[in-house]
Amino acid sequence: MKKSSIVYIVLTVLVICTAVGIAAYSIYINPGAFVRPNQNLPESVLINETPKPFPLAFEEIITSETIRDSFQDVERLVTEEYYFTEVMDYSTMKDWWIIAGLTKSNLLCSYDGTITAGVDLSETEIEIDNEKKNIKAILPAAEILSINIDHSSLKVYQEKEGFWNKFTADNYNDALQRLEETIEQKAIDRGILTRAEENASKIMKQFIISVIGTTKYTVEIVRK
Repeated sequence: MKKSSIVYIVLTVLVICTAVGIAAYSIYINPGAFVRPNQNLPESVLINETPKPFPLAFEEIITSETIRDSFQDVERLVTEEYYFTEVMDYSTMKDWWIIAGLTKSNLLCSYDGTITAGVDLSETEIEIDNEKKNIKAILPAAEILSINIDHSSLKVYQEKEGFWNKFTADNYNDALQRLEETIEQKAIDRGILTRAEENASKIMKQFIISVIGTTKYTVEIVRK
């Protein structure tokens, strides 16, 4: 074989080896470059997308109606009681002042009873901010809700009727009305309404937390 032919064959082999080496190296560093995608696969499979997270579990949106409906059957919330024993000194006298000794009647007695104070829940307003996770309950001012006099507790210390001025049912009713006014004012002076408002705030806050069933919300109680 001629020397030129041998050189030609050697060069050809070197070229082929070089080409094969380059192809092999390219496949090694980028395997997908020489792979033809399967045209039958859906496009979403061929595109390399960042997987989306699974949706979060459903979280109920709390509304003011949800809370209001929970106490719609409770018209008034009693939060404080005041027990009393009150002495009543009731006098009545006719206009015949000349013979006052015969027309004046006097009753000195005492009664036991209770006064209740609280808030009117029908006037309560509920404001909710679901983004800030805040619930605001706006309560009305506390008020006297009832005055209960135990008539069986009556103790009479003195009863004196004028000859022309006997005690009547109207006199007793008037005396009891005055008694209620007196003990109501005493209870207010001794802080029954203040304590009722403080207790109402505590009770309402715990009640709302139990209704919504989560501690993710902050509950705020304010006054009108």
